[in-house]
Amino acid sequence: MYCPNCGKEIGNSNSCPKCGWKDRTPVKPKKKPGCLIGLLVFFGIAFFVFVSSMSYENPSTLEDAYLRIDQEQAKTELCEDVASYMDDYLEAAGYFPLGYSVEWIGYCKYAEDYEFEDWQSWGLGGYYSYSANLSTGEMANGRVQCYWGDGETPTIVNLNIETATTENPIVEYSDEAVSACFGVYTQKAEALLAQ
Repeated sequence: MYCPNCGKEIGNSNSCPKCGWKDRTPVKPKKKPGCLIGLLVFFGIAFFVFVSSMSYENPSTLEDAYLRIDQEQAKTELCEDVASYMDDYLEAAGYFPLGYSVEWIGYCKYAEDYEFEDWQSWGLGGYYSYSANLSTGEMANGRVQCYWGDGETPTIVNLNIETATTENPIVEYSDEAVSACFGVYTQKAEALLAQ
């Protein structure tokens, strides 16, 4: 390309270095990707809604129903609610928790290592396992059943205060209470399956 003013070759430049001529042709603005971004956002939201609806389809087997319950019950906020309830309970009994651990015990805990039928025959699950270090150097260990329905109060299945050599039961352990947890857990799974 040549300068229209002095004739010097200027290449693809918009100005001439010799005479100072500047190309005054308006530059077309580039199209903004707003429409493309809008479409991507729309399809992203549609995909999220689709995936969310797929994950909450009714379970097709009892095993899936247990896992669905496990997924809900193992949420961090529910574990924190159990810890708060147990901390308050222990403080009212004169013990002061310094740190805690809460874990949902359900089929998900055993699924990788055992067959479903074996696990089901044992009748294990349907409760939270709670442990806390106490200010006295002792340890509190227990099981708590709760599905967090409207106004539901957790049920302490058993609770022990332990040292290296002693165990002081606050709420006595019983096989019947643990079996009852599994019974409620199974009823909820069967009800979920029947929906």
